Amino acid sequence: MSGRIENRRGAAAFAVWLILQLIALGNCTYRVRLWARAPAAVEQSALVVMLAVQIATSSMLFPYLLSSGRLAILSLVTAWPLGQLAACLSDASFGALLCGEAYVCVWLAALFLLTRTLRNDASRRLAVAIATLFCLGGPVLFYLRMDFGNDPQFTPQHGIALFGPVMGAVSQTFPNRPIVPWTTPILFLIAAALARWHARAQKQSSRQIIH
Repeated sequence: MSGRIENRRGAAAFAVWLILQLIALGNCTYRVRLWARAPAAVEQSALVVMLAVQIATSSMLFPYLLSSGRLAILSLVTAWPLGQLAACLSDASFGALLCGEAYVCVWLAALFLLTRTLRNDASRRLAVAIATLFCLGGPVLFYLRMDFGNDPQFTPQHGIALFGPVMGAVSQTFPNRPIVPWTTPILFLIAAALARWHARAQKQSSRQIIH
């Protein structure tokens, strides 16, 4: 019974994952302006919007979206073609697409490993709250700084590594793609791998004690 519930949750999360990306693509296609200083040709920001949606959505859904290896692979496989559609719409370079989606893949891999360490619904809800705050807090602060800040020299390239993984993924679409933002998903991946290893070691030791 619990297995069926988990499968349904995973299917629902995957459906939401796809729908939100399609909505983002549609908004850019129909030139829906999402912020005050968005360019008139909103489709030029399609890849930026897609990468931000992929990082943010995965952070809010990951305990169910990445609850199995099959769903994790499906999430990775679907992220690339949707990113490619956004890149074509925005006329972004192949390098921007490659680096941006590679960043998303590393983030998804870290979230997948973290999911394997969550044992109950309470831990999943807490992990989602922390991941969502970490991912969405940075862009909100960045937006406030860009639109309401008094520093005329502040640019999208300025200190972007300090604004979390969403802005880190977005930075990979810049002509001069910074390396520093990669420290966020890589360190998170290492931490998740260590947490997964520790959880498996504890599980094996408990089995040995029982036997």
